[in-house]
Amino acid sequence: MRKIYLLILIHFALNWGGELANAQSQRLVLLEEFSNMYCGPCVFYGPRVTSFLDSNTTKICCIRYQVYWPHPDTIYLQNPNQVNDRISYYGAGYVPIGYEDGNYWSSETYNITQSSLDTRYAMLSPFSISVIHNLSSGGDTIFTRTKFTKTDTASGHLLAHVVVIEKHVNLNFPPLHNADTNYNFIMKQMLPNSLGIPLPYMNVGESFVLDLSWKLANVFNTAELAVVSFVQNNNNKEVLQAGYSPTRTTFNYTGIEPVNLINNIFIYPNPTTSTLTIHQDNYSPNQQIILTDVLGNRVYSQALNTATEMIDISQLSSGIYFYEVRSGLDSATSYRGKFIKE
Repeated sequence: MRKIYLLILIHFALNWGGELANAQSQRLVLLEEFSNMYCGPCVFYGPRVTSFLDSNTTKICCIRYQVYWPHPDTIYLQNPNQVNDRISYYGAGYVPIGYEDGNYWSSETYNITQSSLDTRYAMLSPFSISVIHNLSSGGDTIFTRTKFTKTDTASGHLLAHVVVIEKHVNLNFPPLHNADTNYNFIMKQMLPNSLGIPLPYMNVGESFVLDLSWKLANVFNTAELAVVSFVQNNNNKEVLQAGYSPTRTTFNYTGIEPVNLINNIFIYPNPTTSTLTIHQDNYSPNQQIILTDVLGNRVYSQALNTATEMIDISQLSSGIYFYEVRSGLDSATSYRGKFIKE
């Protein structure tokens, strides 16, 4: 049984363009910054930090958390709980403070240097991450798809994070004692929560695909939405790799935009409470979907007789589940991913 399971995973990784075994990946550095509208140094040095980030877009991405001191600002009040969770996670005690790849470097954000970034960027990563996002036809929900591929050995309590950011926020009026109305790389929502999701066990060369969605709230401009995904070792807080889906001006409104995916299969919503919808752009007959729990136990299966089908999962307990779409002809896995039942 173990050998069969590994063959399925390897087949999945190869079909999804998995990296060659033991071939480390180019790193994308992540900067997490804590800031505040009423913080004088944040306002003064903010444009300098933004300029630094904009001049190194191929090397670094950023998530900014607006905090509650010296005073709770407008953006902080839109999502205080998740901001507070990240404050507690790092023990951030002042602003502006930045954390480069978690534990690699931390200081006042304006102290970040090109040398520090270049040194970290040159350190190869044991993961590659690709990220895409799309909006619903009504423009009220964002769908994200992140593929995590293990390209070299890695250990620790590894967590997958997916974060929706608004790259540019332009307020209609400046906050008190601050003439600045422009804010950048603002965290809007951490999916499915601020704690992240444990990565399943993967051999080198294998991939894990995470589909998530969020009904938009407190977004100023949907054209400024972007997504940052990253893997973090919860044991020491090191960020092992980041991935970035940049802002988009056009959307196809059919789910996650296909990027050479097998059969262009979409499963939504994710997380879900009672039903899953599965859609295949290139549907073929004699297929079935199989759901398993984190222990590998089969909990549900169903034949797929049409290109779009709805699956009732209301009977399942809350938790993390995996799904596989298999061909009835050779039982080969054509698609495998994960969803959360709330």
